[in-house]
Amino acid sequence: MISLGQDEIAKYPFLAEAGQYLKDKGFTLEQFATDPDLKIIVDKAYERIVSAAEDKTYYPELDDPSEKETTLPLNVFSFLIAIVLLKLSGLNTLINKFSLAEARRAEKFLQRDLVSNSDKTSEEFAIKIFRDIFSVTIKKTGGYFVIPIPDYLKHAVNFHEREWKLVNRHVENGMVF
Repeated sequence: MISLGQDEIAKYPFLAEAGQYLKDKGFTLEQFATDPDLKIIVDKAYERIVSAAEDKTYYPELDDPSEKETTLPLNVFSFLIAIVLLKLSGLNTLINKFSLAEARRAEKFLQRDLVSNSDKTSEEFAIKIFRDIFSVTIKKTGGYFVIPIPDYLKHAVNFHEREWKLVNRHVENGMVF
């Protein structure tokens, strides 16, 4: 079992651990609407949405050691509040843009983590994300992450770029590289 630290939860606020963090803090949605001290979180949520609407990726400051104490709550809560605001808006186009922007943001962090921390823990973390989010079991084989063909096909229908078509992927022993 892999244990996530504050940095990981701040970078990947869509993981179950981030939801647990919110629950542990005991905040309610009403507090975010009425408490002036929490306005900064609502403002950050708005920034995330605006960034997505402009086809930009929101990158919060995560590396400043002096900000460590506020980084985690700010990123987790702003992500969750942005989702609530988007759901309330009912604007599916904006919801889709936000989802894509957040996926790209997480992808960049994950790529950076895998390159800079080429250890077993980083690989286990990547595998955990796929298992938790997509209910897919991937594994590392010969320096590549691989996914079973049935799982790949189940999820690849959502990708429309040519590079994701199975015919354009390396397949070996029932696994897609």
